[in-house]
Amino acid sequence: MYQASAIRYHVIIALTLCYQITELGQILFNFTNLVPDGMVVFVPSYAFLNTIKKHWETSGMLSKFAAKKAVRGVRPGLRYL
Repeated sequence: MYQASAIRYHVIIALTLCYQITELGQILFNFTNLVPDGMVVFVPSYAFLNTIKKHWETSGMLSKFAAKKAVRGVRPGLRYL
């Protein structure tokens, strides 16, 4: 019984995260209509960046961004002077 509850809990967390990433993408896309030039978006970690990037690639959101703005990313360890 405990294992089924734990699995259900993890599924709910995963679905909630997917929904939140989708909503974040939609909010940022709405900003692309308001911001005349480029945008810079900061996220708390490279792991989260990779998660949202993968989700937005499969959902088509990244293509919507690319149609409005230039999409660029950074690599871990890259230093700017």
